[in-house]
Amino acid sequence: MLAAQSECRNARMNRENTHFRSRYADLVEVRDSVLPVFQRHGLLIQQRPRLMDGAFILETSVIHVATGEAETSEFPLNGDVNKIQTMGSTLSYARRYALSTVAGIAADSDNDGNEQLPAPTRIISGTTNIGADSDRTLL
Repeated sequence: MLAAQSECRNARMNRENTHFRSRYADLVEVRDSVLPVFQRHGLLIQQRPRLMDGAFILETSVIHVATGEAETSEFPLNGDVNKIQTMGSTLSYARRYALSTVAGIAADSDNDGNEQLPAPTRIISGTTNIGADSDRTLL
């Protein structure tokens, strides 16, 4: 696994997310950058959705073919299982992220976690008169 990861290169960011104004590598690009390297080192990647504890997950396994040793991880699939297109999109997204994570490569723009943060709050600093006879400083 170490040898394979050391040979993997980041996927080419060939798609644009107009909503977040960022670039990312689609699933085909991630697979094209990872699978040939893993296969050269006798590693098989297996990805399959399955039901676990009443919720759908994506199970990603890296299997060393010669020994049968495997490392498996789970990724939650939160798409609407009643809408096949939504679930298909969720599955592709999860496959791309799980595969790039296993390979240790970057497949999208690093926003330093900022998409997880709420919009910035404007903080006003200064002195204002609150009440008839008190001054308070706002932080």
